[in-house]
Amino acid sequence: MTEMNRHLKALEFDKVLDILSVRGCNEDAKNILRDLRPETKLVNAQRLIKMTEEAYILLAKYGGPSFGGLSNVTNALSRAAAGGVLSMKELLTIAGTLRAVRGIAEWRNNSGQNELSIDIYFNGLMPNKFLEDKINAAILSEDEMSDNASPELASIRRQIKNKENSVREQLEKLIRSQSLKAVLQ
Repeated sequence: MTEMNRHLKALEFDKVLDILSVRGCNEDAKNILRDLRPETKLVNAQRLIKMTEEAYILLAKYGGPSFGGLSNVTNALSRAAAGGVLSMKELLTIAGTLRAVRGIAEWRNNSGQNELSIDIYFNGLMPNKFLEDKINAAILSEDEMSDNASPELASIRRQIKNKENSVREQLEKLIRSQSLKAVLQ
């Protein structure tokens, strides 16, 4: 056991990380928090302390952004990029992640214009309201696609509705028919 590991064990660092990991907004974040290790290089530690101070000041002044809806969509995006088809649930998860990313980016844009060292993380966010809106307009739930998903789907559903109405009218005519009344009874 290295000296560092002995010190971490003596400080019950693993228990601290377990307590901290509860604060993660999803399983990926919780795993990252559980895997944290102390920085051993002074210059890196000082940079991280500065970033932490900046984050604290922003949180104290403007409150925190919502991280709700953030999910790891890496696998789904990789499959889509390779030409794969995504499920409606996966698409809704992507839309939720896009909404969360947009909210975080808007929070930073509205929380003072001073350039901070933590902006490297915010500058990496790429909100896409157009895609978010397209997904939400096309998919109503994990099980239901909107008529607005495509003109073809809207046309097919309209044709189905017209056929259902036609069949219903034919059945009503048969039920009301005097010649079939006795047979139907």
